Amino acid sequence: MANQPPRAPQGRSPHRSSPGEPGRKSTTFSRPSGPPPGNGKRPSGALPTSPPRYYDNRPYGKLLYLIGAIVLGVLGLRFLLQRLPEGASLNADGSKAGGSLIPQILTPKAPEPPPFQPLAVNESNLDPAVQAVVDSYVNRLGGVGFDTAQQGVWVQRGDRLLAQHEGKTRLPAASLTKLATTLLAVDRWEPDYKFITRIGVNGPVEGGVVKGDLIIVGGGDPLFVWESAIAVGNSLNQLGITKVEGNLIVGGVFVMNFERDRPYAGGLLREGMDSANWPWQAAEQFKTFPEGTPQPQVTLTGQTLVVESVDPASVEILAEHHSLPMQELLKRMNMYSNNIMAELLADLLGGAPALATKTVALTGVGPDEVQFINGSGLGRENQTSPRTSCRMLDVIGQKLKPHGLGLKDVLPIVPEDRGTLEDRRLPNGLIGKTGTLSDVSNLAGMLPVAGLPVMYLDEPEAVCFAVQNRGGDLNYFYDQQEVVIGELKGVTEGQGQKTVSQRPLSPQPLSAQLVSQNP
Repeated sequence: MANQPPRAPQGRSPHRSSPGEPGRKSTTFSRPSGPPPGNGKRPSGALPTSPPRYYDNRPYGKLLYLIGAIVLGVLGLRFLLQRLPEGASLNADGSKAGGSLIPQILTPKAPEPPPFQPLAVNESNLDPAVQAVVDSYVNRLGGVGFDTAQQGVWVQRGDRLLAQHEGKTRLPAASLTKLATTLLAVDRWEPDYKFITRIGVNGPVEGGVVKGDLIIVGGGDPLFVWESAIAVGNSLNQLGITKVEGNLIVGGVFVMNFERDRPYAGGLLREGMDSANWPWQAAEQFKTFPEGTPQPQVTLTGQTLVVESVDPASVEILAEHHSLPMQELLKRMNMYSNNIMAELLADLLGGAPALATKTVALTGVGPDEVQFINGSGLGRENQTSPRTSCRMLDVIGQKLKPHGLGLKDVLPIVPEDRGTLEDRRLPNGLIGKTGTLSDVSNLAGMLPVAGLPVMYLDEPEAVCFAVQNRGGDLNYFYDQQEVVIGELKGVTEGQGQKTVSQRPLSPQPLSAQLVSQNP
């Protein structure tokens, strides 16, 4: 499997919580302003009932009255059309759906930026010292039996290629695929964009009891977890609701604890909203809440039902749950290399075909350098070239720059962030993304400058690297990657070759091993 959050339970668990230890999730609840759905009709004005006092029966007089009537009719029709209510929902493809309440998860899009082009890279002026480091690295791998054609390296400073080996060859990307998911996300959504989960009822509330169904309209939040369900329950309690006599109806795109099966996710939500039915995982998460936070008590007597659409006229929305901002969601996804989050986001963005097409369009790499089957990297069919990784990092940084953000805001930093990089012996300030399958180990990112993270590839002295390895013992690849990154950092800083890894290196690779979770 591709990278998974460390310390997460294996297999399908009914009570999986957030990946790693991302901390408490921020939530926002608000009662929507304005009248409830179906609140009366627009009053119409009174029409005149008596004819005008003076009437000119000459032919040209009749014609003038006819022309005036036509003009007034057109203007009146235009006035009414401009004030007709807009459709309240969208289909899965973003088109309007008459009479169904589907979350607007695909329509929000960042304003069109000025035409953007990735750095035009000079690939004909390699740095002999850097190329020597890369050649030595590849020769070490070949010397212990690895196929050098399956090892890829790309090292780029600004708009100059410093060194490469199979740099444009498509190799298994593993979780470097998440760079493409990140790229499309920052191209589609603003960094502060939030997914909204709406909570409503289709019956009256009497004495704290909903005489109808509780309706959840999922908005695609990929990090809706125990903390979120607890907050939803408390929000309903604050509105005076403690019991629902009807069913729990789940519509839209709803995921909980990284479970995309909506009936199952709905069952988890029921447990989270009623502290009397909490599993131990929910009780543990509750301990992270501020002291004095009440335990929710919302009892549902009916079943959990899943629907594809909800009639907006039949629902009174009581509260809204807002996800973390998009920038923070991407950061956590990449820190822990969470596959469920990545695949959900990629699906909302159009799936694997859109991932490939847009990556090529945004980065300018050749179509033969990119291939995806999902947004997480699970599967060797997800493939990119080393050059593609640096191109994606360049464009991601440039897309974030107008918002005062950079690569460090969506990718993990050594040693600040937990996750897949926390146990790697890499230079402080390095920004990177790992990718791991049973026989694949990849690492791409930005070398630090003076120990500080580099936000953009067009910064002075900024160096991007991508290393893709396949075939054999992953621990050996980890060691050798850490060695070559230290050497690259040293030679690009003009300080000669340096080694940063302190643990003993394997003299030769061990037998291949299956890995389900790797840093």
